[in-house]
Amino acid sequence: MQWFIVGLIVILGLAFWNHKRTQTQHQALHSSGFSVSHYLKGNPELLVSEIQQQLAVVRAGDYLRIDFAQVEEAAIVFDAAAANDRNFRIRLQLSNAPESVIEIAYQDELGAHSALKQLDKILGR
Repeated sequence: MQWFIVGLIVILGLAFWNHKRTQTQHQALHSSGFSVSHYLKGNPELLVSEIQQQLAVVRAGDYLRIDFAQVEEAAIVFDAAAANDRNFRIRLQLSNAPESVIEIAYQDELGAHSALKQLDKILGR
């Protein structure tokens, strides 16, 4: 029982630390002039600025700004399993960006499809 409590405290501490680091990246992104018009959630977080015509992928250690024109494809991917599909993600295929593929994870299929539908509408697809 004592190890369980210690483990729980460590997990909660790491979650808090990760949250604070992500908030620091949000502040840096805002300071760089990024104006959030849509928050598409996910992990890492996916933000949209229609004013700058950019997406931002916010991670605990950094963020990446992506011009709308750099997004070649956005699609749902998942891990197929015998009982049910799981691990739903939006995969962004990018051109002329520091990373060619970025995946944004969602808790469930509905969340991933809802975010992709909104993203496609924003990108005019």
